[in-house]
Amino acid sequence: MNLHEFIYVIIFAFLLEGGNSLRKSFDNLNPVERGERADQKVDVDINAEKSCSRERSKIVRDIFQKQILPFYEDLSPDGQVLEVPRGCPFNQLRDIYGEQERHKTFEYPSRWVCEYCGKAFSSEYFLDLHFDNRHKEGVSQERDRTCLADYCDIFRCDIVSGARKLGYWDKALCKPSDWSPIYDKCEVSVGCSCHDNIL
Repeated sequence: MNLHEFIYVIIFAFLLEGGNSLRKSFDNLNPVERGERADQKVDVDINAEKSCSRERSKIVRDIFQKQILPFYEDLSPDGQVLEVPRGCPFNQLRDIYGEQERHKTFEYPSRWVCEYCGKAFSSEYFLDLHFDNRHKEGVSQERDRTCLADYCDIFRCDIVSGARKLGYWDKALCKPSDWSPIYDKCEVSVGCSCHDNIL
């Protein structure tokens, strides 16, 4: 499998699937859990010019884990588990919120627990607020950290989250040339760095 085939398989498998399974799980959240309360944003400033949306990062992380990570497992030689290369922006060690995500425990729908201090919350949204207020040390300070929300154009966060719905004309007038900038961004930022162990 060459680089172009790898990128096409990854991106278009998700695009053709349309994110329906993730969309259904996102629809099951209440408005507060979807981050629809404008008065309490859950974004972290990663530098003076830019902030990283936790909600949009969560969408990209979920898509990667549910749709793309299985390709790593399927393509692994001799049943060995392939790791996502460190150079890949989706490596969990580079995820700006990755450490905090690893410190969440979901016990049942109305109980999320902070593994830093043991405090329990009624939803993941409130746990995220707690992380922003009490455990900022869990936000990555690494030089090569990645804000997964920066890849929302590739992963169509607006469609998956339900913020935008594809209408008839969006589908009917879709041309391959419309996907060219997204494909190029994917090839440059993702393709070269995420396929080392596979090809």
